[in-house]
Amino acid sequence: MKKIILGSLLISCLLVTSVYAHKITTFAYVEDGIVHTETYFSDGTKAKHAKVKVYDAKTGKLLLTGKTDKQGEFDFKPPLITDLKIVVDAEMGHRAITSVKESDLKEGGVEKGASSKPGPSPSFQTSTSAAPAQISNDVLRQIVREEVKREVAPLLKQIVEIKEDLSRPSLTTVVGGIGYIFGIFGLWAIWRKRD
Repeated sequence: MKKIILGSLLISCLLVTSVYAHKITTFAYVEDGIVHTETYFSDGTKAKHAKVKVYDAKTGKLLLTGKTDKQGEFDFKPPLITDLKIVVDAEMGHRAITSVKESDLKEGGVEKGASSKPGPSPSFQTSTSAAPAQISNDVLRQIVREEVKREVAPLLKQIVEIKEDLSRPSLTTVVGGIGYIFGIFGLWAIWRKRD
């Protein structure tokens, strides 16, 4: 009976270690009214052609589906301004879940009821006299918003890359995991020798 329990424990440890080694992670951010997702495995390889499902997090309703590209990326224009739950299913049953808040969609330029076609560019109100051009507050806000997004976009990309680096297991973690396996195997060998 002890052999069965110990054998089961050893197999469980090996399975848990191998599952962790193949974990996938997905990140999402909003830019210019588009939700961008990036998905990769813990070893850094991109999750190519993984199935993506986007849900309304409040109601659980499926809003859209798709697949990641060769770079593990999937971009979409949200059909609703609501909290989103993004589920990515990769090969061999690996799954990653992330979310995007309604406030992030609004701040990221998603407009309620907006079509997938780009809208007209802001127009300036000018007078025919030699006076300087008059710009309405709404147009000025739109110009400032677009410039800030353009300047912040590289920073968002760097943040996602930093999150990717931090979610990968370090050498210490890998060596520690191998140490645990050898430790469990050593305990098993000692226990086996006693019988």
